[in-house]
Amino acid sequence: MEAVASLVLDAVMGKRRMLELYLNYIEWGRGVYGLGAAAEYYYRRSADTLTYDEYARLAAIIIDPLDYGVADVFRHPAMAARYSLLTAPRKRNVKRWLKKDRERA
Repeated sequence: MEAVASLVLDAVMGKRRMLELYLNYIEWGRGVYGLGAAAEYYYRRSADTLTYDEYARLAAIIIDPLDYGVADVFRHPAMAARYSLLTAPRKRNVKRWLKKDRERA
């Protein structure tokens, strides 16, 4: 059932829009909903000013926003550094995607 729903959503709105909706819907901590709110809450800045490492730390919160994310990623720099190393290949992909988007715009 979920697979069929995801295929229909992908056909209707595309992966990029689904990701945008998801990131702005999920909980990023106690009472913090949406990527913009998470950027303001954790970094006191808007989401469009964050670095790739800061985005990687926020991405770690998605695993368990009420426990893992806040406790380990923000309070223990070593955990954040380790996570950043694991996500380095993904960050390169994100940079390429962003570059392609800018070229299309």
